[in-house]
Amino acid sequence: MIGSDRPIPKSGLYILVPLVCIVCDPAAEKHFIDMVLGLSLSHNNVLEGPEIEEMVGLPTGCASEVSIWAEPGQPLGEVELVTYQGTDGATRYPRSQPGARGITHLNWWRDDLEAFAAHLRAQGVPHESSKVESSLFQSSFSLIFHSPAGLRLEVHGRG
Repeated sequence: MIGSDRPIPKSGLYILVPLVCIVCDPAAEKHFIDMVLGLSLSHNNVLEGPEIEEMVGLPTGCASEVSIWAEPGQPLGEVELVTYQGTDGATRYPRSQPGARGITHLNWWRDDLEAFAAHLRAQGVPHESSKVESSLFQSSFSLIFHSPAGLRLEVHGRG
């Protein structure tokens, strides 16, 4: 943040607002965020009742599970997973179709890209390497991979 003395966290993920991702399989995505991205569960809430049903457009008796993941002690850079419960796999929220499921692409920076690539290999996460030559700011190497829900992740090397 401009003018802030807060250091960039070890994860390199530093944003001002939570990233909201709508997912069908919260267990797989939570495991991925914990083991691959290294974020910790900060909050897990089930929101239910007529007000939630009306606000989200859920059928009567359904609920919205919201889990928030962050780096411990870091108030910025949260990932928020949203899952609709009780919909029996049916799409009850038309805007949650691919292309409109909240955030679908996330970029961040890390100091040691090779160490992170080794971490991805150890976790069995398929990834590809990419290099941007002579961009506006600098050339950059990156790793591209996907979460179980299809969130595209790009980690760029600093320097």
